[in-house]
Amino acid sequence: MSTLQELPVSTDSIKLEQYAYHSDPLPVALINVLKSKSIGVDQLLIAALTDVDLTGNLHAEWLVVTPQKILAVSVSNDEAWKALVEYKLVDIKKIRTWSGLGSGIVQVSIDDAWVDILRYSNKYADRFNKLVHKIQKVLDGEKFIIYDDEDLEAYRCPTCQMRLSTRRIACPRCFHKKQIAEKVWELLYPQFWGTVGLCVLTIIGVVAELVPPKLQQYLVDVVLTDQQGGNPQKSFVSMLFIVVMALAASRVVLSVVSVFKGRLAVVIGSSLTYQLRGQMVDRLQKLAIAYYDRHQIGSLISRVAYDSEAIQGLMHQLTGGFLLQIFQLVGIGAMLVWLNPKLALYTLIPVPLVFMGSWYFWNYVYPKYYRLWDSSAKQIASLNGMLQGIRVVKAFGQEQREFNNFQQTSGYLRDSRLWVEHAN
Repeated sequence: MSTLQELPVSTDSIKLEQYAYHSDPLPVALINVLKSKSIGVDQLLIAALTDVDLTGNLHAEWLVVTPQKILAVSVSNDEAWKALVEYKLVDIKKIRTWSGLGSGIVQVSIDDAWVDILRYSNKYADRFNKLVHKIQKVLDGEKFIIYDDEDLEAYRCPTCQMRLSTRRIACPRCFHKKQIAEKVWELLYPQFWGTVGLCVLTIIGVVAELVPPKLQQYLVDVVLTDQQGGNPQKSFVSMLFIVVMALAASRVVLSVVSVFKGRLAVVIGSSLTYQLRGQMVDRLQKLAIAYYDRHQIGSLISRVAYDSEAIQGLMHQLTGGFLLQIFQLVGIGAMLVWLNPKLALYTLIPVPLVFMGSWYFWNYVYPKYYRLWDSSAKQIASLNGMLQGIRVVKAFGQEQREFNNFQQTSGYLRDSRLWVEHAN
């Protein structure tokens, strides 16, 4: 291996001046420390800021790499900048990151021992994982290159700051609601009349549920009251028979509507799921190979096989969930106002609490489901990869390693589910 002083630093496709990666503007004090070490700014390959020191306290430190040296520079309590760690690259065999709870550590191999040189919080995990990979390439005698389209920082949505895998994908939280509605409409359009029929059956079902309370009121206020007032027994029996038959008819109508509504919802939901899966598979076949380098096959299988079922759940929600409840709320509210406006006003007292609970759920509870869905996809991806390559796993005796990986993803799913349940 040639000496590191002779390693070329490629100027092809470098995007940052002086061919270095600066995670933040370089402070004057840092530049002065480097000058005291006879290191010019033009010699830097990497200058990356971290937010914690090796003891885990909040503290500004810098990882500095040149073609000859690697340094960790810190600010002490008296604001005097100093180099805490300094090693020659020729003395380093390997470099790695070690992940812990809430933070990670950059370690170098010196004399067959791993030495801690810098700590970083999980906020900067992506930054240092990528930089350490580049430093290892320099140690292996390769060129240090930063390409124009390379993003060394974890890309986040500019609106909600959610971390995304690449810059090219849309943020699932901030995806425009109008676009989602348009996609749903494209799926529902071939089933337009069936969907209209579902809505009509839902309204009929709500009306059938509102009829019994009115009949019970008539039974108590009119039929039984007239009987106590001395009306003939024959008239009482006839009126009672009519009310009972009307109650029975409303229940029969409600049962028939529920049966037809459920069957129609299953037919439409199954058709939509079939259509959606076909579109997803067709789209996956047209994507470039680079897409599959960034995504696990098992996760994609989970999307096609299981997440597409959510559209069928949507149909059940439309017919027996939130749409039905909206119709019920409107119908019951209208009947309350008709029967007793003052009582209807009293029923509105808990409404602010309901709105507050809904706001809390959508802002603090519902986002936690993203982690649950992600952990479920990772577990399926781990199991799929293990079973697809089971012959290779057995050939190299890696059963325990693959089992440990599966247990890790399974534990992640367990913790995510408990996290969501505790939030509820």
